[in-house]
Amino acid sequence: MKQNLTKIAFTFYLVFVVCNSMNSQTTSSDNNLKLLKKNIFHVSLAPDVAYNAVHVFYDRIIYEKNNIAAFARVGYGGWHTLLVNSGTTVVGQGGILIGSQNGRFEAAVGAGFMKQTQNSSAHDKTVPAINIGYRSQKRDKHFVFRTGIGYPEGIYAGFGYAL
Repeated sequence: MKQNLTKIAFTFYLVFVVCNSMNSQTTSSDNNLKLLKKNIFHVSLAPDVAYNAVHVFYDRIIYEKNNIAAFARVGYGGWHTLLVNSGTTVVGQGGILIGSQNGRFEAAVGAGFMKQTQNSSAHDKTVPAINIGYRSQKRDKHFVFRTGIGYPEGIYAGFGYAL
């Protein structure tokens, strides 16, 4: 009798598992939501009278849920101040995107290695790399537009391509 009860319970369990679909990782509502493209290559320009900079960046969106996304960024750029300094910067940052439509608030914090030439002598230093701004990126399109303020980027505007 005990063996029959075990066989019946196992049969009901097997029928339940085979006949019902189980969503352990995603739900049907998650499948309808289009996510942002994960890889972004972009250029930012900071044309100013006293400070000019050009940077090339690669962003990777590492987490996205509803209207919040987290990203990692690496970049390289050059800058020049009015008649005095110039140099290059290597940047590494982590940041967040907040917003559910095409326009999003962007904030990032990290560190940069700045190679600076001042009055014909080299000065290498590590500096904070921070920025806040606006990013326009449609979920199903490739074009990305960025604008904001940061260090060492300056007051910037930029564009890019999302893959």
